[in-house]
Amino acid sequence: MGAVVGREAVMQAAQNSFISSSYFTERIGPAAAVATLKKIKQENVQEKIVSNGRRIRDAWQRLGDRHHLKVTVNGRPGLMVMVMGFDHGKEGQVFRTLFTQEMLDRGFIASNSCYPNFTMTDGILDAYFAALDEVFPILAEAADKGDVISHLRGPVAHADFRRLT
Repeated sequence: MGAVVGREAVMQAAQNSFISSSYFTERIGPAAAVATLKKIKQENVQEKIVSNGRRIRDAWQRLGDRHHLKVTVNGRPGLMVMVMGFDHGKEGQVFRTLFTQEMLDRGFIASNSCYPNFTMTDGILDAYFAALDEVFPILAEAADKGDVISHLRGPVAHADFRRLT
């Protein structure tokens, strides 16, 4: 959303010109923005996002410790992005690929990045944590045996955006 504002002389000059916009008469966007801001205030959305982020961060660390898996968690839970990495040097991308594969098997599209949000219910988070509790031992065992790549059913995921052809 934007507004043209200025001193009276500047605003008066604008009266003598034609100002247009692609969405000049569109009212859905502003109405949606107002409704969103009201919902954020009424539901205390930012507090829920921070709480969900902390729960996820704590679960990654707790379950990593439980299963003797070196896990590092970076980021701020309230900023809606938490980058989680497996501290295994050059094999980090192989670990992330195996993690994604195993979490997909359990119904979660998951990677080493997590974006906590308002819609994450206790039930969703509990199911996610249960899946982590099943996947982390697989990763830990693969790390101990030094054969992480042999657990993959496909290629190692690309680590960056680039042309594949």
